Amino acid sequence: MVTYDYEIIVLGDFRETSFRHTTVADQIKALALAGYQIGLLQLSGDRQHRSIRIHSDIDSLMSIGAVIRLDPNRLYKARLAIATDPRCFINKPRRFLRLEAFTNIVLVSAGPTSITGRKLYDWVQVKSNAEDVLGQHIIWAPSGPNIRTLMQRLTPQPQLSDVDWAPSINPDDWQMERIEFCSNRPVLGQSGPSLEEAWPNRADEILSLYPDDPGVLVRILNGGAILGDQVTPFPRNWDVLSSSALGERDFLSTIDFFVYGQHSDGFGTVDASLLRAMASGAVAILPPAFEAHFGDAAIYCSPHEVRFHAQQLYNDPARYRSLSQAGINIVRQKFSDQALNSRVRQLVGNEDGQAGDSTIQARQQSAALPKSRHRAMFITINGIGMGHLTRMLAIARRCSASIEPVFVTMSQGLKVIREQGYLAEFIPSRQYLNCDIAQWNRFLRDELNEMISFYDPAVVVFDGNVPYQGLIESIKDNPDPWFIWSRRGMWRAQSQHIIDREENFAIVLEPGDIAGPDDHGITMHHRERTYDVAPIRLLDNEQLLPREEARAELGLEPSKTTILIQLGARNNFDFQSIHNAALAHIADRPDVQVAFGEWLISDKPIDLPDNVIRMPGYPFARYFNAFDAAISAVGYNSFHELLFAGIPTILVPNEATEQDNQVARALYADRHELAICVRTKDIYRLTPAIDRLLNVDDRERIRSRLAALDQTNGAQEAAALIDEMANSRRVDGR
Repeated sequence: MVTYDYEIIVLGDFRETSFRHTTVADQIKALALAGYQIGLLQLSGDRQHRSIRIHSDIDSLMSIGAVIRLDPNRLYKARLAIATDPRCFINKPRRFLRLEAFTNIVLVSAGPTSITGRKLYDWVQVKSNAEDVLGQHIIWAPSGPNIRTLMQRLTPQPQLSDVDWAPSINPDDWQMERIEFCSNRPVLGQSGPSLEEAWPNRADEILSLYPDDPGVLVRILNGGAILGDQVTPFPRNWDVLSSSALGERDFLSTIDFFVYGQHSDGFGTVDASLLRAMASGAVAILPPAFEAHFGDAAIYCSPHEVRFHAQQLYNDPARYRSLSQAGINIVRQKFSDQALNSRVRQLVGNEDGQAGDSTIQARQQSAALPKSRHRAMFITINGIGMGHLTRMLAIARRCSASIEPVFVTMSQGLKVIREQGYLAEFIPSRQYLNCDIAQWNRFLRDELNEMISFYDPAVVVFDGNVPYQGLIESIKDNPDPWFIWSRRGMWRAQSQHIIDREENFAIVLEPGDIAGPDDHGITMHHRERTYDVAPIRLLDNEQLLPREEARAELGLEPSKTTILIQLGARNNFDFQSIHNAALAHIADRPDVQVAFGEWLISDKPIDLPDNVIRMPGYPFARYFNAFDAAISAVGYNSFHELLFAGIPTILVPNEATEQDNQVARALYADRHELAICVRTKDIYRLTPAIDRLLNVDDRERIRSRLAALDQTNGAQEAAALIDEMANSRRVDGR
């Protein structure tokens, strides 16, 4: 007896890009409810794909165990492998996919060329790639008669399934009693996801399908943003809603006719929103291409005839009810979960049409299947401070157990990484070696190639302002891993040649910035590959030491007002005047004590009065609850750590030209009363600012505004992104 790991393995690109993934999710759910053990393999194609996250409907099924996310590096055996779209195979996987299935099916909802003639894929290449992945014996399953006709004309001709593999729903979830019409005039509508491919895209067609006519009502669910690009303003007889205002089932109860308008590239293929509408009893008015699907269970006409047919049926309630029932019947017959289960049972079940004994064993074994650990390599430059390294540590700390972080750094803070328990390699920077830039880039390329070869990472994340040429060459030398460029915004230098290097990366990760609304740097005009997350910080507030414990550990007096001074590593900007003025002013206040943050990578030690507490070590944020106020530089990490910790702060921007726009960041916070900005050129503003922070009422005012900030830590989402990419088989064509 053959033992299978899973009865069904579904493979495809399940990221948030296609409304058809809702249909896939519905089918997975139906098969799981029927008792099948289902695994999912993510194939990530098209390196310019903007979305990385798995479609929410499918992610929800994974979260409840209805489908198990599979490790693309493992060998799996299945009774049935279902590929959701031929476009999964536009390119071959970067690494061999170890999947063995008794039966392999590719679902086909789109032909090689759209209705308008736009090429969607190369059939010969797709067929060859699919056979390379799944084997020679593949069944190609059209979603309906129109696609079947297209497939029959292809050369070489595929082996087609005996029956069409249409989408499916559970009609019982959608059927409702319709006693009378919804209004004193026909109500036309359409629902669907907020994705362009799900809606008509020509203004004249839109206004024919949903006429600007007081004799009818038009209701639209979720398509407002898309239709609004073509029709502005909306006609007065339109009611445009979102799913946050009204659920789909409730929406369907408010319309008489589901008028289905497709994108011009559509194939006349059925999607779940149409099936749900017909199951609810709404009469469907469809393009003629859909007659092959529904026969006499719907009305078929051109867009300009919709108004006429709707009114005719509205005037003939008996015929309306007959069509309504015919629609319900055909959904139950051809598009129900029972119909789907019947198709699958013929392929997965044994001779008696039941699930075989091996499927029981599969369910027992699936939870015990070993999980691989994928390496993520974090490359950080030797910055002026510790920001690059800290952001990568913040993400690494939040990676799942399936990810093993490895660091490659040019930072003098190497020991910090090792103290955190991570494996770390050191590559000396060009400044450290004091060598020719071309020579150093050759050295960097060789070193990175060696480390990537040795550690075999699934994902490589580079955090730095400039992707060095040696790194770019190494990316070209190593096509297998996903490469991510992590870069914070607020750029000052408008370097087009640097920003152009993003084309070498699969994605650009950009941590958010509280001062983001004032970011006018060049990165704001290059978002094609950008994946935005919330501001990143190393520690969440609940990870900070309690106030009493932090003060005791630092040797601070428990009752005194305490100010933290942390002005960065000072390696490229002179903060001495601020430092001296602040200490001189505070020295006159016996009720105030000062702690000074000593950067690990400072070039030279700072002379301090005996009564100032030195705060060495890493990270400073661990002690932030000890402080009532702060005077700080405005690097990305310091800025966000202090503000999210709720500490009233005087921000002193580093104005060196190579830095990010710290002035804009500090001024934004000042303008919104989140902090006080004092520039070194305006040092006369320092003592009044300190006096404000020593006033309890002023501090509380700032604290109350800081408390309103969204505390979401983007490091968690960035870690999830890395996990997602590491557990996807890469199939892009670069």
